[in-house]
Amino acid sequence: MYIPHSYIINNICKLNISQQKRILGLLWIKSIFQDKFLYIIYRYS
Repeated sequence: MYIPHSYIINNICKLNISQQKRILGLLWIKSIFQDKFLYIIYRYS
C-alpha cells in the first residue's frame, strides 16, 4: 500500500507532537530498512 507523502504530511500536521514523533520515527526506520534491502538486492544480483 503506497500513501503519497503530501497526504502523510498534511495528516501529521493535524496530530499532536508525540504522535508526530512516533510516525516520523516509523517512517525513518522504514526508509532505513528499504535502503538496506535495496542495497542487499543490488549487491547480490
